[in-house]
Amino acid sequence: VVQHVARERAFTRDVSHELRTPLSVLRSSVERARTEPGVPFETQAALVVAARATQDLQRTIDTLLMLAREQDTPRRNDSAVRSVLESVLIDRIEDFETRGLTIDIDVPRSLRLPVSDDVLQLMLASLFDNVRDHAAPGVVTVRGAAGGVELHNHRRSASGKGHGFGLPLVARLAEATGLAMNVISDDNSFAVRIRPAQAAALD
Repeated sequence: VVQHVARERAFTRDVSHELRTPLSVLRSSVERARTEPGVPFETQAALVVAARATQDLQRTIDTLLMLAREQDTPRRNDSAVRSVLESVLIDRIEDFETRGLTIDIDVPRSLRLPVSDDVLQLMLASLFDNVRDHAAPGVVTVRGAAGGVELHNHRRSASGKGHGFGLPLVARLAEATGLAMNVISDDNSFAVRIRPAQAAALD
């Protein structure tokens, strides 16, 4: 079993590394095409979608690599949640505004999580992109809660079942780094909380 797990981990790491180069070429090609003069509006819109898809793929690959590395050499550096949160949001504010989403942040500067900055950044990026794709226009609340951070938004559709393919990866990454991810949802709202696994176990 140990050998099987080691082979699976090595395979994931190797495949992810191999995918990074062609994906980088694809991303740069899409970005270059978007800046070409005289590109029709319909083509620009399609390129925006393609650029977002390549970003999602890049984040998935980075997450898989992070999972393989964390399982080999676990890191437990503390991260300042507010600082990482702001760095993730900087690249997404314009997109959120276009979709009618307003971010309301109530996270104290003192809040820290026992995980490295790069891991927390990957997790928050996936969660915010999930909000972008599935939230109804309105306020998205981000607050410090129960020793961690919680994102809450209203669903775009009460009948919608999708939560985004990135959430299972976030849950795996949380588990691998000593955190816990909890989802609280109903027909109208959706919330995700990340906090130390010890705190979650006390509930």
